[in-house]
Amino acid sequence: MQPDHSNGMAQGYPAAAPLRGNPYAPQPTPQSTGGVGGVSDGNAPGFEVLTHMLLRTLQNWPTLPQIAVPSDDDAPVLQVLSVKKMTGAEGQNNPTDRHRFIVSDGVHYAQAMIATHLNELIFSQAFSKNNLIRLRGLKSNFVNEKRVLIITDCVPMSHGAGHLPRLGWPIMEIGNLPTSLPPTFDPARATAVATQIIERFSSTAGVPGAGLPSQQAVENGGMAGAAPQYRPPAPQQPAPQQPAPSPYAQQSPYQGSMGGAQQGTSRMQAGPGGMSSSSSSSTEAPAVVLPIRALTPYQQKWTIRASVVQKSEIRTFTNKNGEGKLFSVIFADESGEIRATGFGDTVTMFYDMLIEGHVYFVSMASVKVAKKQFSGAVQNEYEMTFESRTSIMPCNDSIHTAIRFERVMLSDLMSREKDATIDVLGVVKEVQDVSHFVSKTTNKPLVKRDILIVDESRYSVRTTLWGRQAETFVTESSDPHPVVLVKGVRVGDFGGRSLSCAGGSTVLINPDIPDAHRVRGWYDSPEGPGGAQVELMTYSMSGIVSASATGSFGASGMGGGAGGKDFKTFAKVDEDGLGHNEKPDYFSVRGATVCIVRDKSLYYPACQSQDCNKKVIETDSGWRCEKCAKYYPAPLYRYIASALFCDFTGQQWVQLFNESAEVLFGKTADELNKIMEENEDAFKAYLHEIYFRQFNMRVRAKAEVYNGESRVRLTCTTLEPINYAAGAHELVELINAFGV
Repeated sequence: MQPDHSNGMAQGYPAAAPLRGNPYAPQPTPQSTGGVGGVSDGNAPGFEVLTHMLLRTLQNWPTLPQIAVPSDDDAPVLQVLSVKKMTGAEGQNNPTDRHRFIVSDGVHYAQAMIATHLNELIFSQAFSKNNLIRLRGLKSNFVNEKRVLIITDCVPMSHGAGHLPRLGWPIMEIGNLPTSLPPTFDPARATAVATQIIERFSSTAGVPGAGLPSQQAVENGGMAGAAPQYRPPAPQQPAPQQPAPSPYAQQSPYQGSMGGAQQGTSRMQAGPGGMSSSSSSSTEAPAVVLPIRALTPYQQKWTIRASVVQKSEIRTFTNKNGEGKLFSVIFADESGEIRATGFGDTVTMFYDMLIEGHVYFVSMASVKVAKKQFSGAVQNEYEMTFESRTSIMPCNDSIHTAIRFERVMLSDLMSREKDATIDVLGVVKEVQDVSHFVSKTTNKPLVKRDILIVDESRYSVRTTLWGRQAETFVTESSDPHPVVLVKGVRVGDFGGRSLSCAGGSTVLINPDIPDAHRVRGWYDSPEGPGGAQVELMTYSMSGIVSASATGSFGASGMGGGAGGKDFKTFAKVDEDGLGHNEKPDYFSVRGATVCIVRDKSLYYPACQSQDCNKKVIETDSGWRCEKCAKYYPAPLYRYIASALFCDFTGQQWVQLFNESAEVLFGKTADELNKIMEENEDAFKAYLHEIYFRQFNMRVRAKAEVYNGESRVRLTCTTLEPINYAAGAHELVELINAFGV
């Protein structure tokens, strides 16, 4: 006979419905008694009052049941852990406000929406924290591909907050069980009881009991098949606590090819080289396979089946703990993509094993919030980190990977700020040879390759590939004009606008996506560059010009560009109030003439360390960098010059840093400093030779406050000599545009 708590609860909660024993709860036993989380303590309700395993059974149900319980005596019991207003102003009660519950069955907890016609009970505090409710009506639906429970009818069993503790040991992970459950708790029996409730009081598309689980599935805490029959557990033999399938298991796109769980399959353990030490076949599917989109940091046991879309080079780094190494891969499946990074020993374990285009089972890696500065190209708010316990097993299946990107047309690059990260798609029109050079700042060898990309907007842009991407680009495709999708490419202002692949960029050649087929069709059509001589536009220092005027890679040629939409004269800087906005203003100047160069503080002694341009101080032990805490025998001089430029409307002082100043002086700062140390008169004479030279320049304007006064500082971001031939072509186009 079920315990009856109605007498004990009548005095504590006089306004509530009578508290009768849960008709579905097991009988209390001496081993499971206790005040908090156990069974009853005096007249207080305990763990046995709740309808255990109901939430997991609802989440795993293969269809969307609608439950309607005709009487309170038959209604399952849940505990309200919290109530939160989703819409409406705080402190005001409106009948149309929406509220969200977190409800518990003692084993699991889940979120649920509550129908608005029950708002009066919320306003009367009938659903206060830790109160018990009898669930009379419930619907479920899919929202953003997740199952959402909607409470349509319920009866409060207790009023007033603070009288009850949290009952049981509920956890959020539907696929797991709490570790603190009483030894007599039988998950198979509880699942069978919850299944009987749904079978008895639910209907799916008007058919009562449709899509019910099989008996075998119920005994294992799972779902699928026909209606179960309750069988009590064997005496003195607690049932093993086996995790139920993930709530995503019924939705997983891999379910058809996986074939379900294999009983007796050993748990994967990472062995040498990251391979599983299990005796299972490498192609045998794990018990639960999640789509990548379902991964969160809150899951403990999971496995994904994904293809390696891209693998980076092994990179080294130095920090306070010393030197280290890392690499990253991008996994993708039908649902999405995720970036995974390996450090230290995991580089040795997994780097050679992971091959682009191959499919793997991956489990027991750490999942955390993604750092967008490193994984900006990947459309996922989380990322993975390989650990020593991580298991990676080859899979012989082939999968269709979902490629997620936010395409930006090449004609819209001017609307994107410098250093912005974007995704572009286009056809490779031309490819330059690989170039090898040594970085002037780090003295490290670098490899790069420039390619020219065009798209349907009839714009072209120079895109720079670095490292292994530059070396292998041609060999990755025999097509001389492949379609490329570049994700996470950085916008630069070299030559007006250019693109550069950063460390986290992804380059996909001939991806099988609709946009790629569309741009290929345009390119090969008679109206495209592949079928006829089509006029393409490109970017230059002075704005947008015809590609025929500058050549294919002529963005750096910087012609006259009279049609540039951001072309300004020096007089316009003051007239238009440039630099006084919240963000810096960028503009181009054509034919700027050098009038004066300040010969004082042209350059400074800088640190030679990578990514460190701090000023160094000369000491008895050498040149010391305070930031790096290192000494060097000699500094690396870097420009920080200031020059007066003029055009036909006025003049402006412009600051030039190392890259643009090297173009102005035609020498590095080290070379110019050597001239000054050897012969100061020769140094001054060399500076005078620069006067009255003309350049095209890209300028950044931003107001700064100095001694309480606001001044606009102009900084040259790009400086290049004038290409007179390109300028003549632009003037011809301008004349033709006006019909002269």
